[in-house]
Amino acid sequence: MSHTTQPTTATERYHTTWDDTTSLHDSVAETVATATDSARSVVEDEYDRAHARSIRDLFDAETTAVPSTGVVKFVVAACTVSVHSDGRLVVDPPDGPHHDTTT
Repeated sequence: MSHTTQPTTATERYHTTWDDTTSLHDSVAETVATATDSARSVVEDEYDRAHARSIRDLFDAETTAVPSTGVVKFVVAACTVSVHSDGRLVVDPPDGPHHDTTT
């Protein structure tokens, strides 16, 4: 399981990673739950495993001839979630300074 780095204030980002041994869905659910102080099950009800599989497949060299690089952003539980092709995962809480669609 991934380890979420908790910020020192409510306006900072939450950072973690995902890879072949850590499910992207689990990393997103765990980090958003931490960022929103919600039960993980509440976040999992909002975030579909199929969405996580699609993003993982986009960045996976084994499932595509030419894997994509970059970042995919979306909103879960009012948090902006940024999934990076290099395995970084960043969650901005809804009251954080980075709650927008720019990088």
